[in-house]
Amino acid sequence: MSVVKDAETGQRGYLLTGNESYLEPFVSADASISNVTKQLRDLTADDPVQARRIEQALLLVQAKMGSSSRRSICGIPRGSMRPSKWS
Repeated sequence: MSVVKDAETGQRGYLLTGNESYLEPFVSADASISNVTKQLRDLTADDPVQARRIEQALLLVQAKMGSSSRRSICGIPRGSMRPSKWS
């Protein structure tokens, strides 16, 4: 979940300063989250209770990293925000 924290920090830094270098953690978070999601699903595949908990946590991550967060970053060049691959 540190990836989500890093993305949020980058988003906040960009919104406060307008410096696009702060967007790197936010833009690159999708790939990291995708990898972690696959690992967590693999690790909990044999435990339905844990698998359900992972899915609930992923919904929260998705909400945090979702379109409302992306829309709040005004001025991002078109095409630099790729659709999420981890949902």
